[in-house]
Amino acid sequence: MYIEFQIPKHTGVAAQHALWEIKKEIELWSQRYGIPYTQKTIKWTHRLGFNREEHFSLFGMTWQAGREDYPSWLNYQIVDISNERY
Repeated sequence: MYIEFQIPKHTGVAAQHALWEIKKEIELWSQRYGIPYTQKTIKWTHRLGFNREEHFSLFGMTWQAGREDYPSWLNYQIVDISNERY
């Protein structure tokens, strides 16, 4: 399971800024709740992972994206890899 953020498909500074903002918000969230995480960026997606399943629930309940003042790239989806085919 992981959390996926979509990076806007712009080149240069716009995409870099979006990724920087995603990482900054994740770090602030992690510090607020004391939860370690892993992350990686693949093409136009940024993935966030936790070691414990309950952290995904906490993230879903406490992530502040979706507020009017948040940009759309701070919206996320939780991906369950057991549902994916390889």
